Amino acid sequence: MISSSPKISRSALALLFDLLSTPKLELSAEQFNAREEYRELLAARLLTPVSSTPTSVCIHGRDHDILPNATGPGFGYFSAGAGWVSVPMEELQRYRADPLRVLSVLRQWLEISDRSAIAVLQHDAIWDLGDTWMGKRKLAVLFLRRAHLPKSMQQLQQALQVFPRRKSAMVLTDVPINTFGPDLPGEPLCTDLMGLIPPDEEMVGSIDKELIADLLGLGIPKRSQTGPVYCSEDGGELVVNGETYHFTGDIHRSIIRQLSDAWLRGEPRLRTAAVLVEAESNAKAISQAFNRCKTDWRKAVGYGDGFSWLIVEE
Repeated sequence: MISSSPKISRSALALLFDLLSTPKLELSAEQFNAREEYRELLAARLLTPVSSTPTSVCIHGRDHDILPNATGPGFGYFSAGAGWVSVPMEELQRYRADPLRVLSVLRQWLEISDRSAIAVLQHDAIWDLGDTWMGKRKLAVLFLRRAHLPKSMQQLQQALQVFPRRKSAMVLTDVPINTFGPDLPGEPLCTDLMGLIPPDEEMVGSIDKELIADLLGLGIPKRSQTGPVYCSEDGGELVVNGETYHFTGDIHRSIIRQLSDAWLRGEPRLRTAAVLVEAESNAKAISQAFNRCKTDWRKAVGYGDGFSWLIVEE
């Protein structure tokens, strides 16, 4: 099930992806306090405080190695001009980007089901977020961190060589990709996230899939309803006799798409067994296939005597 999508300001999102591209994904207290957007990211749980013992501190843009105070509590550092300098504990706080939380938000923005876990393809570098629909095409969505580095592109090449869905994959990145990297198996679309956000969009709560479809050369048809039945290309939206139904599961969408296509071509009744096989469902009946569907599908889908159809009042 896909939960409600959080909205993040464009400026905060840009800072977040810049932070993801750094080696440790960490901010000092000075850096954190310098930009209000970091508080927004902390409130959205995209940043988390680091509780480990401090090893360095950034003071006026310069890093200093931190040592425990030998004569009392607290920490400090040695300065050539000032000797021992004690550092207030609040200045030692550090904050770290939470990659899994970021990837979870991206899945929501791309309408990717959270029923399966995010898979790690390369530790701390490449993740498989799952599948999303672009029209009738199912795309595997990967995320690549530190995409500006040649090493990251080599890791992506290695991961794609053994990735079974490489020919139907899209790679999202934190920063613009290194254009001088190696050829990628399957030739996936590679694009940085900020490149998918319109420049005039101040608050971001989704990713425009039509823009991705244009980049892929697919194009998603605009909604056009001239009769009592309308179905989106991915089967996620069905309109029958003016009533709208939404479906999120891949099996449900496939069944709805099949039944709507059959009705539109004038052959509304389909054999249920064939429909379930095409939808890659292990169910033996339509009611079993829709068992966990929260949409009131029985108003739109009829079944019986081995057949299934849309319930349409003409």
